[in-house]
Parts: sequence; structure tokens; C-alpha cells
Amino acid sequence: MGVEYEGEMDFYLWLAKPNIGVITNISQTHTLYLKNIEGVLKEKSKLVKSLNSKDYAVLNHDDPKLLELALSLAAQTSWFGNGSSIFASDISIDNELQTHFLLTINNDSAKITLPVLGKHFVDNALAAAAVASVFNVPLNLIKAGFEDFKPPDHRLQAISLANGILVLDDSYNSNPLALRSALNVLNAVARSRRKIVVLGDMLELGDEEIVAHQEVANWLLNLDIKDVIGVGCLSRYFIDLLKKSDRFGNFIWMEDAKKASIALEPLLTSDSVVLVKGSRVMKLDYVVEKLAAKK
Repeated sequence: MGVEYEGEMDFYLWLAKPNIGVITNISQTHTLYLKNIEGVLKEKSKLVKSLNSKDYAVLNHDDPKLLELALSLAAQTSWFGNGSSIFASDISIDNELQTHFLLTINNDSAKITLPVLGKHFVDNALAAAAVASVFNVPLNLIKAGFEDFKPPDHRLQAISLANGILVLDDSYNSNPLALRSALNVLNAVARSRRKIVVLGDMLELGDEEIVAHQEVANWLLNLDIKDVIGVGCLSRYFIDLLKKSDRFGNFIWMEDAKKASIALEPLLTSDSVVLVKGSRVMKLDYVVEKLAAKK
């Protein structure tokens, strides 16, 4: 369950009383209504604080805020991530655009292939493995379930075009943590190919929205991404900073997806890898549809 505003989790807990609660991370998202990361923590933590001593809280061991939260819980805790008994190692992306990793649960390990791109999907897989372990599901069945996973549309979906262009369609939504993950995937997949990003506004960040968008410029510069199209009012903050930097590149601002699609055309070459990402309201799936029409 996703929560966007204060009191929303109370409503969900009124609808259903879970015996297992999972929190994957505490990050900068929906802070328009939840104010800040502490507000996100407060609202999400209601899920696991509602559990009793016979229930299980499944938590990410890599998140310091969840480590602290666990100290106040009545529920039994099942951890996943580094430093826990359920973790991933040897993470890699192959030429078929699949993610591989070694899943370890206690003393047993299995090589897993996910038909999706990125470490954040591995983190989600670890959370699922932790839940499965609570129910004593054997490792071979966990492995089979992961490898039968059907990737959702617009969630870092890889689309190969006949002209050689690769599109990474992550147009469903965006927030700072998810954007950084997507940029890291782009960097890993593109290697020496031309990297192009079409990035829309990250919405519902409240008072943090300007700083959050300014930080994007540093991420793009650090990854040496020289072809950037920003879409929407807030994206102008990172485009302006990129233009003021000492880097040469195509740093373009457009007000909507249709104009961004037109601006993208002259940047495309046969070795391009194009990441498209933004909040759903930005309708950047239009850009993906125009690119996919070339397939």
C-alpha cells in the first residue's frame, strides 16, 4: 500500500488487520502532504506498529530509520538486505537486459534471473523472499516465482527499436530515490552508447521540491549525461543549473510531453539509450509511444 497523506494508513488498517507488514524503505516521496521524511516514516510505521507479538514486520536492513523503528515494535522482525540473513550479492545486468543476482536465505543460496532492470527490483525481490521465508516457502519455489515474474508496463521497461535505439520506459512515476536508481540503470546499460534522458517533474514533494530538482543536475553531471530534456515547470531548475555548468551538452527545457518528443528527434542516433521518467501527471508515456512507433 502506498500512502500519500497523514491518516491514510489508519484508513487501510481499519479496512484490514494484517499479520505481516512490509516496509521497503523510507524515502523522499509524497512530502507535499507528509511534510518531510520524518512524516513519511511516521505514517508508514503505523503499519508495523499495529502488529502484535505473533505477527511479523518485514523490514529493509539497509535503511537506518527502519533499524531504529524496529526497537519499538512488538512484532517479530524479519530483515532483508545487507547485514541480514536474506541478502543479494553478485548483482549484474546482462546483454538481454535481465538482472542477475545470488539470493541467500540463511545458509542456502540460489542464482536468480529477473526479467527486469535494476537493483531496486532486487531490493523488492528480497522483501518478497523475506515474506516467503516467514511462510517457510522453500528456496526453489521462491526462485521459480521470481523467474516467472511479469514486469509491469512503464516501470523501467526496456523497448528495443529496429533502428538500434533502446528505450527505458520509466514513465509511470518519479521521486528522487527512484530517479537515482533509474539513472544508475541507464549508466550500467548504456556503457559507451549515447545516453539521453527525458525527465519530467517529480511532484508532491512540497517544500522540498526545488532543492530536490536542483540536486538532479549534480546526478546528471556525475554520470556524464550530456543530452537532457527537462519537462515541466520544476524541471527548469536542473536544466538551468546544467546550462550554467562548465559541461558541453544539449540541455533543453520543454513545457510538455509533446514538445519534448519533438525536441528529442534531432538528438537520436542508432546507438542511443533513452531514459524517459517523470511523475504520471507529466504524461511522458506519450514520448515513449512516439519512439515505439519507430519499432
